[in-house]
Amino acid sequence: GIFFDEGPLPALCAMVAGMAIGEIVSCIFGYLLYRIKNQSLSPVTNKNMGRIFPEILRIALPCAFSGYLRSGIGMIENILVPRGLESSGLTPEQTLATMGKFEGMALPVLVFPATFLTVVSKLLVPEITAENAVGNLKNTIKTTRTTLRWTMTYAVFVGTAAALFGNALGMELYHDADCGLYLTCLAPLVPVLYGDKVIDGMMKGFNKQLTTMKINLFDTLFQTAGAWLIIPRTGIKGYAGIFCTGTVINFVLSFLSLKKTCGIQ
Repeated sequence: GIFFDEGPLPALCAMVAGMAIGEIVSCIFGYLLYRIKNQSLSPVTNKNMGRIFPEILRIALPCAFSGYLRSGIGMIENILVPRGLESSGLTPEQTLATMGKFEGMALPVLVFPATFLTVVSKLLVPEITAENAVGNLKNTIKTTRTTLRWTMTYAVFVGTAAALFGNALGMELYHDADCGLYLTCLAPLVPVLYGDKVIDGMMKGFNKQLTTMKINLFDTLFQTAGAWLIIPRTGIKGYAGIFCTGTVINFVLSFLSLKKTCGIQ
């Protein structure tokens, strides 16, 4: 309410500030839990805990740098996409409306059912790490196969529902036929979106987060190049095509990396 009285900028600033504060509070809370846990450990274990921080930095700093780089490239993409759509013949108002319907309305509806998969992917990190640390490859492969099988089963169910009821859902939620069309067209992409999310979590469990970062960075570069070269000539069709192609490439590369890492068939 109060943030919208002076236009959208204060509301956007409030959203960004809220996300930043949330991350800071989460970090502080995690550190406090670490300190509480640290006090209950034996002196020998406590001594070994001091060696963990260099290992954490060795993993965290490259990941952070890759994340910053990807965010910077993504910002360039977000500038190029509306310019490309305008160059294709859309007015500024039509450009914002098109991007809002695609990224802000249709995609969140498809991604929302994967909320619990985000939790599963995070829980898989310590599970796979523990099995991998003791060399229990058999259990690791079993966990990986089971997780992928159930993820894909669930994703196919959601994708089928989106394909069958996308138009009706778009009208029910947004009273907009375009949103329903986007939901229907993007429905086949649901298994790819959900599978990639879970695979990223499993790759972290195998200590391959840098590989995941490289794949995500390549995906961002690909979509940025497409926004620069293709969208001005093809408009919204090119925009959707680049997004779908980049997402599929990301999933294929992630799956091949997982297959190479743990040897699943």
